[in-house]
Amino acid sequence: MLNVLVVSGGSFQGSTVIKGLSQSKEIRITLVDCYGENINKYNVESFYRIPPIKEEGNFIESLSDVVKLEGIQVIFPSTDHELDTLSKYKDFLERDGSRVAISDYPLLSKLRNKRKADYFLAQHNFPVLRAVDIERDTIDLPLIGKPVYGFGSKNQIVLRERKQLQGHKISELKEKYFWQPYISHFVEYSIDFAIGFNMEVSPPIARRRIRSAGGFAVITQSEHDEIILAGVLRLAHLLSKEGGEGIFNVQVLRVSPSDFYYTDINPRVGTSSIFTLGLGINLPLFMCRYFNPEIFTIPYSDISHISVKMIRNLDERWIKPCEAGAVKGIVFDLDDTLINQKGWMFEKLELVWEMYKHQLPDKEAFLIAAYGFLEEGKRSILIDELISFFRLPVNLRDTLIQAYRTAEPESISVYRDVKPSLRELREMGFRLAVLTDNPVVSQQQKLNKLDFLDIFDAIVFSRARNREKPDSEIFNEVAQELDVPNHQLVMVGDNLYRDTYGCLSAGYSFAFHIAREGTFYNFDFNKFLEITKLPPEKIAVIKSLKELVYSLVM
Repeated sequence: MLNVLVVSGGSFQGSTVIKGLSQSKEIRITLVDCYGENINKYNVESFYRIPPIKEEGNFIESLSDVVKLEGIQVIFPSTDHELDTLSKYKDFLERDGSRVAISDYPLLSKLRNKRKADYFLAQHNFPVLRAVDIERDTIDLPLIGKPVYGFGSKNQIVLRERKQLQGHKISELKEKYFWQPYISHFVEYSIDFAIGFNMEVSPPIARRRIRSAGGFAVITQSEHDEIILAGVLRLAHLLSKEGGEGIFNVQVLRVSPSDFYYTDINPRVGTSSIFTLGLGINLPLFMCRYFNPEIFTIPYSDISHISVKMIRNLDERWIKPCEAGAVKGIVFDLDDTLINQKGWMFEKLELVWEMYKHQLPDKEAFLIAAYGFLEEGKRSILIDELISFFRLPVNLRDTLIQAYRTAEPESISVYRDVKPSLRELREMGFRLAVLTDNPVVSQQQKLNKLDFLDIFDAIVFSRARNREKPDSEIFNEVAQELDVPNHQLVMVGDNLYRDTYGCLSAGYSFAFHIAREGTFYNFDFNKFLEITKLPPEKIAVIKSLKELVYSLVM
């Protein structure tokens, strides 16, 4: 696992970074923010509340402690507010081998000053709008004034009439704002790219804003203008030679087919830079390539023919709190709750193929067919289906079944939220258990690959006791093993029938149905409630064990 930290990650900008990082199963995300309640702590593996950035010394000290504690290798800023501080303390934070995805301070301070950034662009022959000195130049209205230190369109001033200058000191307007001619008709391009820790530059991705709401681009369209993209790529390589690192956003205004102007260089991630994912360019993962190139393979193929439109909307999640002090123990299912069952099965199938490849079809064809049967729900008759599909000798059946049962992958894929969540629950004093169906030998084989079994107070194999979920008796036996009454237990599992229905029928106080992406089950929750008549207030649908943790501490 690559340990990554997102600073001020509780923001919408933080969401952009976290969503990009979450596309890799090889990354564990830690978030720090000065706000204990924030929108993203439910989406990461670890969260720390630290002092606000204005308390610079305390902020850096706390941040450094988190870096050491979590073994952080990559640090991402996510808002404009922490850029200066992180850049100033970049060497200090990197002293133990981690890297901060931010430009060196001399370059950063230049780019964050709109006046200096404009001069930098003009100096290197990038087309820019004429800078206006409102004290000395003849003022041709309209003009736009951007805060010298600012971001987005916040606090911008558009001067359309001279009377707007009344009541203002011209010297202050000159000092605090950077002035240029105001253009009313243009097409705005927003181009995102990343500069890696080894000066590697990602492909730039351009988008056109179609619709905005509340300051956010909610509908954007991909654009491929070879001249603009070539210019941004040249700019990216220039920045990389001057200490540029991290994720960047550049704004370009096109006023005619032949006239365009660079207006902003933002040395940070933009809230809409997640658009690049639609074209296969993951900028946060691109930065992580420095530590593991396999985390993200750059798609160097031509993407100019691909047209993508991104629509962004709000996404709601509900966290149901359990009654404070009412829960003493938590029972977990194993497959597709703690471990990736599908991934485990495919690793076993690959081992089977290696053992008998001279008697089996091409590996790719074999695995594709197996995938189809598994997704159709034919897990228990998988080998029979493969024998029939490829017209293999019937006497090979028992050999393949035995080979599958005994095949033992070197490792097992544990969902990345599992260990940190279990650790938190243990520290909170909960008794923890695993309750699993399926053959004992196969389940024990999986458990043997886990390095955190000692965190559980009980592990119960239902078939070893001649029972299976949703039989209430097996839930009663787990309660006895934990020495916790049924009404003080909750269950977490991926199967609404076996886990949720079973535990609530046995008198457990609450059930968490974990609906992880890509697993075997896709339940109709409303139909489940309609048929079982179970009280919906006793059931929560979650996507991560972090939501379980927060439900138990609300």
